[in-house]
Amino acid sequence: MNQLSIIHHPYIYLAFISFHLFSGQGLTGMCYWLRFGKSPLICYQKKSHNRHHLISQWLILPVLIWFSCISLYALSQEFRSSCFNWPLSVISPLYGWGIAIIGLGGMLVCQYQMGEAFRVGQESKKEQSQNILKTKGCFKYSRNPIYFFSILYLIGVSLWSLIWPVWIALMTIIVLIHLLVLEEEHFLTQRFGDSYLIYKKSAPRYIGLIKT
Repeated sequence: MNQLSIIHHPYIYLAFISFHLFSGQGLTGMCYWLRFGKSPLICYQKKSHNRHHLISQWLILPVLIWFSCISLYALSQEFRSSCFNWPLSVISPLYGWGIAIIGLGGMLVCQYQMGEAFRVGQESKKEQSQNILKTKGCFKYSRNPIYFFSILYLIGVSLWSLIWPVWIALMTIIVLIHLLVLEEEHFLTQRFGDSYLIYKKSAPRYIGLIKT
């Protein structure tokens, strides 16, 4: 077993995952507050229980399973020895580190570039009238760069523990994120009309040459 693996240094790996949770939520929210004087985390839609809200709730369970399985794999010999946790493959953890760091860094950069557009769909109609469609920076190359880099991060971290439960949870998370993206695209089409339809033709949904 590679001496750099999550089994030999579990607390370093778990600390990195915890930093992602803090930086992706707490640190981002604090920076947004300092820049614009308001929190990005409010949600006026919470009473309506729309599909976006429901999918966001469904995401909680696979994320918890994903994190719990990685933590148990790192800390528990009994868990690693169970028959359904045989590794699918063994690769150097450095691949996972590289992909995860790129994913985390890209996510933070995109969140910063998103600026006040982070609150589109979360504010009152009066406040929404001040929002503009974000099409510059990372958003010039992907309509959903934050989701793309978040998925990249999750894949990188999952490479540290190549076991079935982690990857089943990961695939479930990716499917639910894609459903969130579809709901958000429907909202943005209604919100921005032709401007968003033109933007869809110039930037891919995630990354690459295919624009859907």
